[in-house]
Amino acid sequence: MPYNLRGEPSVETQARVILHLEDDDATARLFQLAVSELNTEAHLFRVVDAKDALAFLQRRGKYINAPTPDVAVLDVNLPGLSGFDVLRAIRLSPILARLPVIVLSSSAGPDDRAQARDLGAAEYVLKSPDLAGFYSVARMALGAPQQM
Repeated sequence: MPYNLRGEPSVETQARVILHLEDDDATARLFQLAVSELNTEAHLFRVVDAKDALAFLQRRGKYINAPTPDVAVLDVNLPGLSGFDVLRAIRLSPILARLPVIVLSSSAGPDDRAQARDLGAAEYVLKSPDLAGFYSVARMALGAPQQM
């Protein structure tokens, strides 16, 4: 089994398309690093606001040629439209309704968790202060089994 630079098993599966909605550059970079170390074949697309996420998913404007993601990783606390608005739009779309969505948030509030669950999020994960937490989310996004 191949291993990455941190000594963790690589997740060399099929090339997955991941849409990442995140407005914080540092958080986006940590997630990108984790994904690229676990699966060099993954295609990660980052957008910084909900409007761009919706345009990407609906293939509008500059995203007319965007691929259909295999999974979406959404921050929910954003200026303007929230990640919950994007999740709601995904669930209302006949084409996207089955898209797995992982909410990656800094909010530990039970109301946010409940809203994500009610809107059909597959997972609700708190943002981690270290890279290990981002590896966990990356494994979820890549469809790999979680390490205990």
